[in-house]
Amino acid sequence: MILQHKPEVLGEMKDIPKPDVSNEESVREYFCKIKTRSEMIAEMPDNVIPMNFHLYEIRIGDDSLEMEIDYIWNIFGISYSGNKKVMKQFEKISKDLYIYYGVSEDDIKKKTERYLSLVTALSS
Repeated sequence: MILQHKPEVLGEMKDIPKPDVSNEESVREYFCKIKTRSEMIAEMPDNVIPMNFHLYEIRIGDDSLEMEIDYIWNIFGISYSGNKKVMKQFEKISKDLYIYYGVSEDDIKKKTERYLSLVTALSS
């Protein structure tokens, strides 16, 4: 979220150039910078990117469906995994949830990630 909406708070760490994959030291340095940036983000106070994030999970044995929602940033996503029979159930539940939470007119006009996720879910 910080990289997407407030990259300026990261200063010089917001843009980390891709490494020269043929140079082992370059790759090492790249991963070190990525780790440092991740630690910086983890230590940032909640008021930098306020969130109202919820993660819900449905489990059937080893199979699961996860739904993530953030009401401030308008995030909505669903993922699921399991055996064929349970996946079919989760697919139906997923479509119902996408329809229930829907998209705004603005999502449709701007073709947001939320809108594209709805279209993908309903077209399968």
